[in-house]
Amino acid sequence: MSTIDIDTPELLRLLHRDVQLWNEWREKHLEVKVSFRNQSLSHLNLIRGNFTGVDFSGVNFTESDLSGANLVGANLKRVDLSEAKLIGANLVGTKLTGADLSSANLIGARLISATCIGADFNKADLRKADLRKTELLSANLTDCQLQNANLTEADLSRTRLCNADLTQANLSRANLSFCNLAGANLNGVDLTGTDLKGTCLNRALLVGAILSKDVLREATLSPAVLRSVVIQDTLAQATPR
Repeated sequence: MSTIDIDTPELLRLLHRDVQLWNEWREKHLEVKVSFRNQSLSHLNLIRGNFTGVDFSGVNFTESDLSGANLVGANLKRVDLSEAKLIGANLVGTKLTGADLSSANLIGARLISATCIGADFNKADLRKADLRKTELLSANLTDCQLQNANLTEADLSRTRLCNADLTQANLSRANLSFCNLAGANLNGVDLTGTDLKGTCLNRALLVGAILSKDVLREATLSPAVLRSVVIQDTLAQATPR
């Protein structure tokens, strides 16, 4: 597979002119490995762009619209996607290590098995996003909107989720060890089989959250935190401790 490294951009001009021109070129050259490393693609309309496997490491996408884009397997390490739109984007298997996604709109985006270690999602909108098996180790998700997100089997160890809204999210079998959930809204969240060892839940809300007995045994839950939690094993209400 050949590699095209864009320094004096002929292909870059296609993206600036019309993403559809890029898509047409890409369809004819799927075997070419394209690199846009460290380029500026900010404030662009890249809706439904086909960027499968493209190397975007270090690229500036600030305020660009990548809604519906196909970024499967793309390299997005250290990219700046702050305030970008990625509504419904396909980011399955992407590498987002160290990326800046602060205030980005990722409603309904698919990030299954994506690598987001150390990424910054501060104030990002991830409602209804699919984050199954996503690596979010040490990521910053402070003040995130994660209502109805699917985080099944995701690795959120040492992640900051302070004041995040996870209402009705699925966190079953996720790793939340040593995660900071201070002030987070976990109402109606599925926490069955979740690892909560060393997790900070100060001022968190857990109304109607579903936990299994083994999770309760390793979690430290004060009366102010525990409100009508459903224990999966007995489907009875737990007594605050």
